[in-house]
Order: sequence, then C-alpha cells, then structure tokens
Amino acid sequence: GIKDVKIADILVEGGSTTVEFDGKNDTECFTFVDQYGREMSEEAAYTFFKASENKKLNGREFEDYKFSIRMTYLGDNGYFKIGDGDDSYYLTKDDKIEINTGKSITLTADPIKDADPIKDNDVKTAKPGFPFKFEIVKYKPDSESFEKKAQQVSPAKNVEVTIIDIRAVRSFSIDDINKFFVSTANTEFETGQLGSLTTTKVLENINDDATVVTQRKVAVKGTYNGKDVDIPAKYLEVSADKFIFEGNTAKEVSPAAIYWSDLYDVKTANFLRKDASDTVKVRVKLMDAKGDETGETLDTLSKGITFSDEDRKLDSLTAKESVTLNPNATILTISDTIDIDLKAKDQYGDDFDLSGATFKVASVVENADGYAENNFKVSKNDSEEVKIEGAERGDTFTLTVTVGGKSVDVKVTVGADSESNITDGANNYRDVLVKTVLEQQRKDGLQ
Repeated sequence: GIKDVKIADILVEGGSTTVEFDGKNDTECFTFVDQYGREMSEEAAYTFFKASENKKLNGREFEDYKFSIRMTYLGDNGYFKIGDGDDSYYLTKDDKIEINTGKSITLTADPIKDADPIKDNDVKTAKPGFPFKFEIVKYKPDSESFEKKAQQVSPAKNVEVTIIDIRAVRSFSIDDINKFFVSTANTEFETGQLGSLTTTKVLENINDDATVVTQRKVAVKGTYNGKDVDIPAKYLEVSADKFIFEGNTAKEVSPAAIYWSDLYDVKTANFLRKDASDTVKVRVKLMDAKGDETGETLDTLSKGITFSDEDRKLDSLTAKESVTLNPNATILTISDTIDIDLKAKDQYGDDFDLSGATFKVASVVENADGYAENNFKVSKNDSEEVKIEGAERGDTFTLTVTVGGKSVDVKVTVGADSESNITDGANNYRDVLVKTVLEQQRKDGLQ
C-alpha cells in the first residue's frame, strides 16, 4: 500500500507542487509498505510497477494485470490546474488520473477570478479542504480501461491541500544559492597570467567576455502557521549588480559591472583565480486578482552569492553504501548500467559527467554454503566493464568505482540467481543453474 505522499500541503495562490513517480529516492514522492507492513522505498516499489507495465508479473492475481496509482481529486471545481501551458486544464471534483512509472504531474493552485462573485473563487486569507486521494489499482490493459475497470487493491492515502493568499505569509527568506559558474576567455587557464592578463588588463571590466553557464533560480520561502511555504516566482522581483535576471533566473552578466580583478587576485604574481561576490536583492510584491502588480511591496530581501570562471571539475563522488546484485547463471556484468545510485558533483554543486567510470572488484568472500568452491572468477577487473563468473547467492565483495581520480566503495552481496526458479513446470534451478553451470564450476574448482 501507500504509506505516504510527499506533496506540498500548503500552496500560495499561483504556486505548484509535483506528483512524480520516477523511482528515485532522492526525489521520493511516494513511500510504500509491503504486505507485511514493512516500509518500501519508491525505488524498490518502482520495479514492481514497471514489471506490471511490461507484463512480467506471474501468478493469478498479477498476471495480465497492470498496476498503477490512481489520484482522485475530491475538492471544489475551479481551483486547481493540472499540467503546464496550453495543455493545462482545471480539475473538477472526482477527476481520476492514472500515475504510471516515469509520470510527472504539476498541480497548480490557480483559483478562477471573476467579476461575478458567484463564479469568483477568492480564497480570502486561506481556504483549506482540497483533498487528493491516492490508491494502488489494477486492471487488464488488453481488455479493460483504467477509467472504467481499475480495481482498488490498497487502502487509500488522502492528502489535504490548503490554498493561501500571499498576504497571509510571514518571515520571507531567500533559499541558499550555489556558486555561479561564469565562463570567460580565461576559463581554460589555471591562472590569469596564463590567460594573458596583465597588470593593466586585470583592472579592466570584462566587457562582453562572459557567459552564465549555471543559470541559477532564486527561490524564496515564507511561513504560514509555522510551516514553510514556497513563494511563486510571479511575486518576486529579482536583481543584482553583476547579473541580469529574467524573472527569478540569472540569464546574463552585467559586463561593465564585473572586473577581471573580481575573478583574479591582483596581489599575486600570477593573478591566481579567486571567487567573486555579489548580492542578490529580492522584492516580494503584491499582485491583484488579474495578476497585475499593485505597486505594494510585502518585503525586501538580500543574500550574498559567489561566482567564478574556473572550469568545472569533479568535486565529490557518492554511491549507495551497499547493494544486492542478482546474477544470471552465476554471471554478473559490472558497468555503468548497474543500480548503485552513483552521483558526481562539481565544485558548483551541479551534476558532473560520469562517463569513463571504472570498476574494481576486491575483498571477495565466497559463501561457505555455496554449491561450488573457488568458482568466483573476475575478468577485466578495474575497467569500464568487469565480468564475474561463479557468483553465488551470499557471496560478498567490495566494488570500488572511480571517476576522474575520485573513488567510492560499495559493499555488494550476491542475491538470487535469475535462473533459480521454477517456471511452467520447468525446474531451471536444477536443470539449468545446477546441472549445466554450477556442477561444471564445482568440478573445475577441484582441479
């Protein structure tokens, strides 16, 4: 069943929240429980739902069925839009939406405004009572439709959303902003001197020689009844001395405002690179019912930022501490396709290219109760694709992943072999895994 749904339960008018089932725990929207009440991550449950979409489930209650999540809107009409742009539409009470693997839905609190008070959906200060119901359902896609035949197979999880007026928000603050990467003609060089900076040029402004590579968004939060709420970008007027913003996004630099001496230390002989600084200023403004500015300012905020023209480089490498990998006929292929949640970040806090990752298997401990002894063989170790033959359930090893000179260790336990099953009366464990593969490996280990 569904234990929890993580969406914003308080939205400022014009604000949005995302319902997403992407199978990634770092953006986990859904938390599940299994039939024994044990908590399952979205990532673990995703595998089950994906298998049902690909018709790979077995058993009378699963075979031929597709499992998905049904979201039902139970609130009043004319308050929530779903989707973006021209494809958006207003939800009406009892609308049912199917959420499959990989699906992402944007819900926007956008009450209809009308001169007719009967049609006008003014939330005043705040309007609670917009429930969304989530439940797991199943149906046979070859002969049944989701709309008419989907059967509920789990208890429902309800989330109630409140829409508030911006004037009900208190304690505005700017979220943390990662360092900006501004590319210049000197980005490829280690020092300003190597980039042809001189004692004269270093004191000049950079003119048009700069591009904002990391176009950061400035986000603002406030509080309502002690809870944090996100402030929609339409209420924000963002500016800075050295950057030009479109809405709340830094798009360009102000060339005349940035000097080479901001980016390079004039007190060093080689003009060593340094971080430059600026201040982001935000005006939180009031909008009228038509979405036009009223001229009223709700708050003014500021926050310091840093930027540099240093080229991107790997700064951190992380992965899961431990994983279970399932072999096929005792064979494991270790490459960048395995699921270890490998992530690399550069010095600006952004994702870094993982291509060229190498894998090294070490500290192998074979399961003493395995069928064969000394059958765990590794080939092409410490390369982009490592092959293991003779991996049996319960074997363990340490996998070292290296990218760009940085490494991370993952503890690996070998899980059940894909051939250890009985399908349609065929005993693959006995006839394929043991007789064909493991018995030969056992004999080879005795030599």
